[in-house]
Amino acid sequence: MPQFLTLNEVGEVKPGASQLATASGSGDKKVPAMIAQRFGKGRTAALTVGDMWRWSMRRGDASTQTGGKDQRDDPAQAWRQLSHWLVNDVPRRVSVRVEKGNDPSQPVGVVVTARDEEYLPLDNATVELEISPVDGEPFVLKAEMDDNEAGKYVASYWSRVPGGYAVTAKVTSADGAEVGVANTGWTSDAGATEFGELQLNRKLLNEIAEQTGGEVISENGLDRFAAALPDRDVPVTETWIYPIWHRPWVMFLAMVCLCCEWGLRRWKGLA
Repeated sequence: MPQFLTLNEVGEVKPGASQLATASGSGDKKVPAMIAQRFGKGRTAALTVGDMWRWSMRRGDASTQTGGKDQRDDPAQAWRQLSHWLVNDVPRRVSVRVEKGNDPSQPVGVVVTARDEEYLPLDNATVELEISPVDGEPFVLKAEMDDNEAGKYVASYWSRVPGGYAVTAKVTSADGAEVGVANTGWTSDAGATEFGELQLNRKLLNEIAEQTGGEVISENGLDRFAAALPDRDVPVTETWIYPIWHRPWVMFLAMVCLCCEWGLRRWKGLA
């Protein structure tokens, strides 16, 4: 990089900006040469060097030439990297993520965010999720609009088989135009959570015993519990199926109703 001769002087750097490079002239005073700050979802940058084109004029170093041709283009690479860095954090028009809870028995949530050409939330879109298990056939699942957030579409999927899952979200606008495609994935292993903690979970055991009418027996009380089993009352539940028409009172009630109906007709003079 050669020495530059032109520098556009600026005032003080804003409090929210970062000074990435400085330039110094004949004196000891250093002035900002490159400043950047956050703006919206991306960044803005200011380059105060006015003759950066001189860098492209000094690429004739013999150590970087092969066959008489320069294989490096540092200025172009610098501009590409700078442009990429400025927009690196800008959200894509379509993004997808997987939300997993601590309970492996619950479904995973697939959340898709869609934006229009102006990067505003896109509603009334069609969102298709193609879920591909590692050892299975892919299938399509549709995501529904979220009632609380614009441009957000959600779907749930039960990972019954352990393994890896890949999901591809395809968003189509209301007029049929393709908005974009995003990919992500997740892994499911219910057994790993079960054996993740081998310590006794006494709190959970007490909750199960309280809800089911059971009892948590400690190691010291096993002999006492076994000795008391013959004296415990064990409830027995039996299911009986008996037709109601086989009941005598049902037949008697039917005969009474028939006689009352016949007597009422005779009393009113009905045929």
